[in-house]
Amino acid sequence: MSHLKASWPIEFADIISCKACSTADDWFLLRDAQENVPQPGYVGRNYDAHRVLLAGQNPGVPGRLATADRTYTQALRLLRDTPDSRSYAALSKTLDDFVPRWPIHGSYFPLAECGLTLEDIAYTNVVRCRTRGNRAPAPRLAQNCINKHFVRWLDVLRPRVVVFLGKWASDHAALLVAQRGVPHTFLNRQRSLSSAARTENRQDVVALVKGADSFAPVESHSPMSDISATVRGGGSVRARTDNSGRYRLGREPNLTASHNAVSWNLVSAALRANGGAEYEDLIAAVRQHDHPAGGKAFIDYCIRNGWLQRA
Repeated sequence: MSHLKASWPIEFADIISCKACSTADDWFLLRDAQENVPQPGYVGRNYDAHRVLLAGQNPGVPGRLATADRTYTQALRLLRDTPDSRSYAALSKTLDDFVPRWPIHGSYFPLAECGLTLEDIAYTNVVRCRTRGNRAPAPRLAQNCINKHFVRWLDVLRPRVVVFLGKWASDHAALLVAQRGVPHTFLNRQRSLSSAARTENRQDVVALVKGADSFAPVESHSPMSDISATVRGGGSVRARTDNSGRYRLGREPNLTASHNAVSWNLVSAALRANGGAEYEDLIAAVRQHDHPAGGKAFIDYCIRNGWLQRA
């Protein structure tokens, strides 16, 4: 695992010991002090050379990996209780054996096609706790975990590119990545996807990841650079553009995150009432809702996806 920062034992232990949420936030939350502790993720030893971050939905119930999972969660609890370099090294050794058996290796993410190994990437989840029956986390659970942990890891890891594993993860966290000016996309894991569409999506992901080294370094708190070139897999390649002007409704969006849906309702209502709206007025409409990624990031996201079109 990477030694980017001397504080990694503390960063990991902070997540493993988290008790911020309860079943009041999500009835299906699966968390206890033993097998179902919150899971930080994985940071490869060579991550700093590539800064490719993969982000999934939330940890799954182990199933066929139950035996290995018990060893893994034991190492997590040791680091939680004793957050020092020795416990961190023990977890690193456990992950060296366990991570190659995770679905991200081979079936989910095209590591070899991107010219990467597990040592070159970091992996985390938008939500760090399991849910019963692997249900999608409830909105409050998702937002709590994003605010407390996912944002923190974006700032610590400073990725050059982020690939979300599935649309749920992208819907709930892509705007925060875009706000930092970081190129991102998602691997479409919908079972109904045709073989040709799945191949095209993987090719787009590979192209974005391979091109990541050509992007200028991104400061963790830098203003978002506008993004114009959209990757068919759902992400985007960073390029400056001027989005000022008047807009009308475009194609109908497919929004699963509740905060996105509320913000879109405000935007679409303003457009229908006035037959169109200026870019700055659309940003102001969403700012009144206090969208978590910021008004400008959300409006740029809508333009990029064709939900808003120039009038």
